Parts: sequence; structure tokens; C-alpha cells
Amino acid sequence: MIRQSRVLFGFITGILLGSFSSTAAVANDDAPITYKVAQGDTLYWLAKRYMVGPRSAEIVRRLNRVTHPTQMQAGKVLRIPREQLRSKPVLLRIQSLSGPVTLIANGQRLAATKGAVLRQGMEIETGRKGFVAFSGDSGSLVTLPSRSHARLKSAKRYLINDALDVDLEIVNGRSSIKAPKLRAQERFRTRTPVAVSAVRGTEFRVGFDAETSLATTEVIEGSVNVSDMAEAALADAGFGVASSPAGINEPEALLNAPLMNDPTRIQTSELVEFSFAPVTGAKAHRVQVAQDAGFVSILDDQLVDGDDAAFRELPNGRYFVRTRAIATSGLEGLSETHSFRRQRVGVTASVAQSPLDDGFKFAWLSQGDGEVLYGFQMWRKDDPNTLLVDELGTQDNSLTLTNLKQGRYVWRVAALQMLPEGLVKVWADPQELTVGE
Repeated sequence: MIRQSRVLFGFITGILLGSFSSTAAVANDDAPITYKVAQGDTLYWLAKRYMVGPRSAEIVRRLNRVTHPTQMQAGKVLRIPREQLRSKPVLLRIQSLSGPVTLIANGQRLAATKGAVLRQGMEIETGRKGFVAFSGDSGSLVTLPSRSHARLKSAKRYLINDALDVDLEIVNGRSSIKAPKLRAQERFRTRTPVAVSAVRGTEFRVGFDAETSLATTEVIEGSVNVSDMAEAALADAGFGVASSPAGINEPEALLNAPLMNDPTRIQTSELVEFSFAPVTGAKAHRVQVAQDAGFVSILDDQLVDGDDAAFRELPNGRYFVRTRAIATSGLEGLSETHSFRRQRVGVTASVAQSPLDDGFKFAWLSQGDGEVLYGFQMWRKDDPNTLLVDELGTQDNSLTLTNLKQGRYVWRVAALQMLPEGLVKVWADPQELTVGE
């Protein structure tokens, strides 16, 4: 654990960690809104136009020691508690989703749809293989992977200065956040049941495991100040901090991105498979596939203990993959994004005795979509460098060979398909044929 005497704010992200009560933890981030008095302003006029009720004027008068509410000096700076200010709602809209995603409003559960609005007080959940991204007009973007739960505690703009104030709680699971570039007095906070993050223009990830009460903060861009009432830790980009109700750990360098093996190859098999070199010090790895390079539209997400991952039911198209290592502390590391094409191309083949004397009929069927041509090769098992048959580009689904001499042969069939990247040639596994007397 580390100890630091003061909490840093300003143009960095501050993660305020306390006990299980988030209310106490956020106290240091509740600075009042300041307003410079203009010529002709009266406190009562300001209260009527910008504050929540009649008592607000008296609260502000006492806080600022205003002796003449109707004759305030122009240029005087008033401090106004945020809870005394009127506001207008800020709406966040679902930009992308896949799989089971649920909106919860006033206890009612509704299936989420693209373009649906997430309002103050609403919750959003992702199920198994459910993913969602939502954004606001300020430039914020939040993505939730599968089995995550978030609550929009507050989303508003104050009428007095149009300042943004957003408070998002990650109840369980993980989130990736691109916070907006904030003006003075604006806030974009992301909290967990034990943590609050006050953001000023940065990119980071926040996770919370409800079973272990472990909170993780991983900084991709900018800086994060993690603190409770007694401890603080400043993490720059490329570092993270794991924390819990017991305290705050030292900042830890995020693990490097795993080196993937030929991630850009065209994926033609039934399963879309990726392998990588495990990172030293990692307890597991996360592999994600998305429709876009920014991973806004995530399609699948896997945690793997080994060095490979396989994805099913991925339609033909262009996709993106990334993987990152997970340290023993629970912090997830850096990642690199790779583009790949998925094009299901394959062929199954068989051989049978032909009605012709001494004939064998080789037949095949394509697997996948699109127009396919075929190839056929045969050689003697004891002479693999000499092709007896080498035919490419045929449209036929069969081939009959006669007068094969006694011996052992090896043959195979290929499916050929033209893509924007060039010709794709996928050979089926070689098969053996023994010709007797």
C-alpha cells in the first residue's frame, strides 16, 4: 500500500476509493459551481432562473456572505452547490449492440435496441455474448462487454452555464470509456460500488468484480489518480491500479500485448481460430472480435487459460481481433488490433468404385458461400514430388480415373474462390487409395 498526503485533481482522472459507501468517497469531487455576477444580477433573479427552489437563494447567500442580495457587485464570484442548480437532462443513445442486452427502467426490463435512449436513473445489462456501446452528444463513448451491469445515476447540464455532469456506475463486470474533453466545472464520473472516477478527457477501463470487491483501473491515455481518504496513487498511460476496500495497490505496468500468430490470414475453416504467445506473468488472456477497429461493435469476447481461442458462427466479412494479457493482480494489459477476413471456404471429398472397368470416381462438395472452382491432385505415396494428376480451376464436382496401376496413392481436392485480396485456395486433408490387382 502507498500513502500520499493530498488528492490530485485538475486535468487528470481521479478515482476516489472509499469504503462500501460511494457517497463518502465522492465528497472531494463535489466542488460547487462558480458564477461571476453580471451587471444587474440579483440573487433572487438568479435563484428564480437557475436554482431549484425558493430556499436556494438563502443557502447561496449564507455560503457567499452576501449582505445585499439585490445589489451584488458585478464581477463577484458566487459559489453555488450543485444540488441547488436546475438542469436539463442529457440523453445517451445506444450506438451498437449484439446479443442479449436489457434496459431497466422503474423496475421494468425491456430488450434494448439500436438508437434506444438511456436516461438518468436507468440501468443496462448485457447477458452471455451480449455487447453494447452507448454515446452522448458531448463525444463520450462507453462500451460494456458480456455479463456487465451499469447504472446511469446522473446525466444533466446545468442551466446556469451549460456544464455537463454525468455519473455512471459499473455495478458489475467491465467497461471501456472514452471520456469527452471537458470544460471547466464539467464532470464525467464513472464509479463502482467502491470507486468513483472523475474524468477529464482520457481513455481508460474500469472493472469491478462483485464477488471479490476487486476494482481495477487501466489507463490507456491520460492519467488517473486513485485515492481514498488516506492513500493515493497516480497512474499514467500504460499503468493500472488494483484496489479494494482494504486499500490501494502500487501502480503497476500493464502487461504488453501478446504476439499473435498470423492474425491477418483469411479464416476459411468452420471455426475462426487464433493463437498467440502467452505473456510472461499472465494468469489468463482475453481475445475479442469486433466489426470495427475501435471495438464499438464487439461480436465475441473470450477469456482463455491457454494460448488459443476459437469462435463459432462468424459470417463472411471483414473483422478485427485483439488480445490482451491479464496479470495476477487482475489488471488487463495493452492490446494490438489486427484486421482479418472471414471467408468460409472448404470442400469434402470421397472416392468409390466406378461403373467403368478399373475405374474410380472421386466426388466432392463445397463448404461455404459463393461461387467455387475446384482442384484435384494425385501422386504415388512413395513419390510425392511427382504429380500424376494436377487439375485446377474445374467446375466439375467429380472426376473418374481408370487404369490405375497396382500400388498406394495419395489424393486431395481443393476449393478455389476469388476474393478482393486475391485467390483463396483451400485443400482438404489428403486421403489414401490402395489399388490392388
